[in-house]
Amino acid sequence: MPLNLRPIVVDDLPALLELNQRFVPMVGGLDADRMRWLFDAASWTCTTPDLDGFMIVLPPGIAYGSPNYRWIDARWSDYAYIDRIAVDDTVQRRGLGRAMYERLFADCAAAGIGRVTCEVNVRPSNPRSLAFHERLGFTRTGVRSDGPEGVTVAILSRRVAPGYSS
Repeated sequence: MPLNLRPIVVDDLPALLELNQRFVPMVGGLDADRMRWLFDAASWTCTTPDLDGFMIVLPPGIAYGSPNYRWIDARWSDYAYIDRIAVDDTVQRRGLGRAMYERLFADCAAAGIGRVTCEVNVRPSNPRSLAFHERLGFTRTGVRSDGPEGVTVAILSRRVAPGYSS
């Protein structure tokens, strides 16, 4: 599968919202207005020409109500926060997720951003995502268990060294 990644554009949002909703609760549910807000607030985005995967990354210091984002923002000032990533089941395990992360790492390193952060559910459990992030060099830096309906997440972080290349 070709890994032609490009930034998300406004016209992509309805299809990406539908993809997002198929992965709730592993990603947070959204409506169209909230998806547009995330897009507008994002510091970095990517998708594919077929819109079968996407990533939205937020910068530090924005007025975002996510308790996970606020936890990270209270601890670090030099980071990129992966708010959400989704890859369609039909193209999983073909390198698309890794390609999006590698592109993000390279772009963060080029911009002098020192850390990439995210969270992964540990209740309900998402062992494939935890293993994937560990293979990419993420480590657990915290656990939050005050989410809706008993959701517990591991806060993950990966240093992005200056000059990093994939």
